[in-house]
Amino acid sequence: MEGPFFARLPEGFMSEILSLTSPVDVIRASVVSKGFKPAADSDTIWEKFLPSDYQDIISRSDSAVDCSTKKALYFSPLLLDGGRMSFWISKSTGKKCYMLRARELCIAWKDTPRYWSWTSLPESRFPEVAELVDVCWLDIRGNMPTRLLSLKTNYAAYLVFKTTENSYGLEAVAKASVSFAATTTGTSSSSAETSDVFEPPEGDSVYLKTPACAHDVRYGRRWRHMLPRRIRRPRTDDVIDGRVPRQRNDGWQELLLGEFLNDEGDGDIDIKVSETKILNWKRGLILEGIGSKPRSRSRSRLGTFHIGLGISLLSYEMEGPFFARLPEGFMSEILSLTSPVDVIRASVVSKGFKPAADSDTIWEKFLPSDYQDIISRSDSAVDCSTKKALYFSPLLLDGGRMSFSVDKRSGKKCYMVGARELIIAWARDPWRWHWISRPDSRFREVAKLKAVCWLDIRGRIESQMLSTGTTYAAFLVFKIAEEHYGIEQATSLIRFVNHESDGEAENRAAPVHLVSREGMNHPAEFDGKFPKMRTDGWMELELGKFYNDTGDDGQVEARLIEIISLHGKSGLTIEGIEFRPE
Repeated sequence: MEGPFFARLPEGFMSEILSLTSPVDVIRASVVSKGFKPAADSDTIWEKFLPSDYQDIISRSDSAVDCSTKKALYFSPLLLDGGRMSFWISKSTGKKCYMLRARELCIAWKDTPRYWSWTSLPESRFPEVAELVDVCWLDIRGNMPTRLLSLKTNYAAYLVFKTTENSYGLEAVAKASVSFAATTTGTSSSSAETSDVFEPPEGDSVYLKTPACAHDVRYGRRWRHMLPRRIRRPRTDDVIDGRVPRQRNDGWQELLLGEFLNDEGDGDIDIKVSETKILNWKRGLILEGIGSKPRSRSRSRLGTFHIGLGISLLSYEMEGPFFARLPEGFMSEILSLTSPVDVIRASVVSKGFKPAADSDTIWEKFLPSDYQDIISRSDSAVDCSTKKALYFSPLLLDGGRMSFSVDKRSGKKCYMVGARELIIAWARDPWRWHWISRPDSRFREVAKLKAVCWLDIRGRIESQMLSTGTTYAAFLVFKIAEEHYGIEQATSLIRFVNHESDGEAENRAAPVHLVSREGMNHPAEFDGKFPKMRTDGWMELELGKFYNDTGDDGQVEARLIEIISLHGKSGLTIEGIEFRPE
């Protein structure tokens, strides 16, 4: 949407719409189209994202503040109150963030040179930081007035620090806590005696340095989008039970100490990290401060500017004459940039959206690019009266060998491989497996287990059939008879057939259970995934996940096995294995 298109919009339309989104969406808007840029840079929008008390905050700054534009102000971190604390705005939410410098913390023996030294580092925002020389009693506390923070917001408190190359003793488990103070106390003390300070609860286990017992496990290309590049796996005899630090973009590390809800901004928050039980000697900790910032939550993979803009349109009540003033096709073009869920919500929120929300132009963009080929494989006539009807129509393909559907939220492709197409050990032996029809199944036949001791079920699909750049999960779809036995525990795995052997994959098989927690006598004693009830009356058990990168990895196999105990098993009915986006 460029040039003349924007010129035809009502005056102030884009500014009003963008002000209903988030700061991240506004930035993305200006990148997506130059037509958004004037509105995306306007002071009108960015002043709405600034805290209501931003003028008071600026007045406490130690240096001149760039107030040339409200956008520049939004992205400017500040040192306040003579360098005692720093302030910045969360880029994604507009919430207030603060960090107390090390000098403002209550640190046991912080003014004793044999225990702590004070130095300056060019990469620190503060004039000085605290370096641990040698202590056995580590006790660090901070006090944050909640009136400074954004209201109705979940916050997390972090210790911001570094460790030196010659550090030691920091691998010992420490305790961290965040709690509302019983009474208002100071935040600065040079004494280790803190009996006049409210004692917060002992708190959670944390590590200032990841214990050396952890080692790295590297995964291949096909797994890197699903798992972190380096995963720490402790020895089974020395389990890491607690939070460990993570690296920040500014070169420092941060350790989550705890979380709290700042509801009305009443009172203070006590933040503490300590190791006062093991009493081993410690050195090499460089402490910058303790910060409080809004708790980050994982964003949806669909969380792009287009989604945010679509949601804002939904929340904007525009009826009657307003729509009449918009250029022809404008709403169809806007809605096509959102998600299927947003389009449905739009038509519910306002009748003015409905013609665009039902148009073939929009829904064809949500369909897979190869939808015509998929339709040609259907076993029955397909409702193609509208692209919307097609989007919501599940299909049986290839003579009933598999079913196809579109994920309602993302538009990604989903397939279920029917039981007849699975590789099931002893499936052709009528003494062990029985093939029956069920009215509640999408397939003509399902497999009913009569009696086996060796349970091995595999389902395969070509990766090129799936949506690319997508993390998939594989699910066994089944039912359990009231009179069943031997199927409580098994293992599962996912592998790319051309890249990994059976033996290699079996070494990393994970425990799973075909019986729900409610159906087990002692569920707490068992690790692994449990099945869930589906809306169609069947149960599903996640067998594993994989990342379909470019669709050129060949067949992917999902497998359920129990071939170790070799006890009798019965009472399982298999409909198929489903591959769908995570």
